[in-house]
Amino acid sequence: MKRLAILFLCLSVIMVGMVFCPQAWAAEDSADKAKKQTEQDQKTPATKLSDMSVTASRIDKNRMETAAFIDVVTQEDMERLGGFDVYEILKRNGGLNFSAHMPFGLRMENLDSSIGFRGIKNCELVLLDGLPIMDPGYGHYNIDMIPATFLDRVETVAGSSSVLYGSQAMTGVINMQLRNPGSPMVTGQLLGGTDGSVQASGVYRNEMVVLGAAYSRADEYDGMRKYYSATSPYSANVLPWYKAAAMVGVQPWEPLTINYMFNYLDSGWGRDYSKSPSSNYEVDEQSYKHYLLATFKKGNFKASPYFFYTNAKSDYNYAATGKPNQHREKKNYTTGFDVQNFNQFSNLRLLYGATFIYEHQDEDNESVSGSSSKGYTKSHEVLDHHRSQGSVFVQGEYDINKTVFLTAGARFTGLWPDSSDLDTMYEVVPQIQGLYRLNQENSIYANVGRAFRAPSFSELYQDRDGWAPNPDLEPERGWTYEVGWKTNYKFISASIGAFYMDFEDKITTVWNDSLDGYQAINANTATSIGVEWRIRVNLLDSLNFNFSGYAADPEEESSGVKTQAGPKYQLTPGLFYNDGKLDAGIYVECLLERERGLPDYTNVHLNAGYMVTDWLKVKLQVDNLLDDKNQVIYGNMSPTARTTYASYEPGIWVLAGVEIYLDLL
Repeated sequence: MKRLAILFLCLSVIMVGMVFCPQAWAAEDSADKAKKQTEQDQKTPATKLSDMSVTASRIDKNRMETAAFIDVVTQEDMERLGGFDVYEILKRNGGLNFSAHMPFGLRMENLDSSIGFRGIKNCELVLLDGLPIMDPGYGHYNIDMIPATFLDRVETVAGSSSVLYGSQAMTGVINMQLRNPGSPMVTGQLLGGTDGSVQASGVYRNEMVVLGAAYSRADEYDGMRKYYSATSPYSANVLPWYKAAAMVGVQPWEPLTINYMFNYLDSGWGRDYSKSPSSNYEVDEQSYKHYLLATFKKGNFKASPYFFYTNAKSDYNYAATGKPNQHREKKNYTTGFDVQNFNQFSNLRLLYGATFIYEHQDEDNESVSGSSSKGYTKSHEVLDHHRSQGSVFVQGEYDINKTVFLTAGARFTGLWPDSSDLDTMYEVVPQIQGLYRLNQENSIYANVGRAFRAPSFSELYQDRDGWAPNPDLEPERGWTYEVGWKTNYKFISASIGAFYMDFEDKITTVWNDSLDGYQAINANTATSIGVEWRIRVNLLDSLNFNFSGYAADPEEESSGVKTQAGPKYQLTPGLFYNDGKLDAGIYVECLLERERGLPDYTNVHLNAGYMVTDWLKVKLQVDNLLDDKNQVIYGNMSPTARTTYASYEPGIWVLAGVEIYLDLL
């Protein structure tokens, strides 16, 4: 499969090279070329990368005039990829490195799936309608609980974005934009398949309201996580899981939109110790998430208050006789507001705004210690912390004859902790960008920016089960340098960027012998240098080739010791066919030369549909087409590791069903 990925890479390089060979089509008459191009654009609108993005500049802006590496996943793209939730969509869309401690992106106690940029994870910022939804306790965002059908689009921006969005936006930003009221329509799907799996969703919309509901489930899977220990090896099983979600959006009058989304997850996992069955236990987990946000937008002014709340419960049930069960619960929330405005002065546009965030951690974690012979005792760890963040930002863009765009901006942030023993943190981050529009079809850009990430509450205060706190942690800080090229020409649309990320005080977790536990520390440095690309090519009127990925050398250095931080290569080639009646796509996810001794990862997907009528489609989706149950999605398999473990894919995953779409106009 590695040879297959390299072959796709070579083919894509050849196709990109064709852009620079005008003699290939120089013989065509200019009028005929224009006519053919217009007809082709009408037949295959999905060929091009999306032209408009809001995340990279906080206002609607053309991709060709944005000095950043961006990608926009539209509703049409989501249908093409076939993922049910946002985690699946981004994973299949490619260009990002991903990890999941359990299959399907499911959580495992305090461990959640994540999507990283350019080989480095835990430095990305996740937004919902431009507002941060990171859990303040652990920095999680649980995008596997958010149904794709609730969203209008998902935008990603690689590189530093702290000037526009503040803490956490070091390596990139993921911005999910909810559907808003609009043209009346009804859409829905019902799929069923392997191991009791069900996926169902529906959305109704008119000019004043949008309503959505979604549900998914699957049966138990054994041996999904294995801990390789000479003394006490175990395997972890995924218990039957259920996900449900609901969404309501209203627009009482044109400037104001109010959205509410609810996510629910009922899952669990169990550990089976082959050498000591009395040590077995199961964990039942439930997680609720509430998202309430409003947007008032009039003219160039925009204001957005919000409130995000998480309630996660874990119940441990032990096989050992007399060992008491334990309960853990966290009720963390984030609230705040974001305001912005911009003014146009001839060729100068000035964007400015302010952000306030209040984060609260409220956790009660039970722990059980002792033995059956000496008796058991329960202890409680209560985490009750809060902090406030306030910041102001300004960014100016100067437009020179619609050809050269120069942008400069800065953000000043203050972080005020709840404890007098901790210092108030202040951060100033600048950014400079430049873009040169070579012609209508090509742009080149350069981008230099500084970013930071404040430590999470768990990194500062967690003190239980082999974890030690570190209240002396400093924020991560660093620079991103990037140059790139974009094209939107004839049958090809592409973005290619070369980057260098250089971070200091990078937070990482290490084992501390004196504390007998893992502890978060500020590592010396973290770097990643490489190139990222996203290419779409129209091979025929109904056949498209897509290729996304990166090649990088991500490293972390602590106490003079360098380690690989993430996968060196992420490749996602795909071939898609759509003639208006039949659509089908096959694409490959590859992670090569991974960190911590993990083997290469290759997952092949198939997504197909056939329009039976104008409003009814039958669908087929196949995940892990090669049925490889040895695919490691997360773990540490380095021969020098203190502990060796791995999480695995469940094998082939087949779903079939129907989808409806009714335009009520």
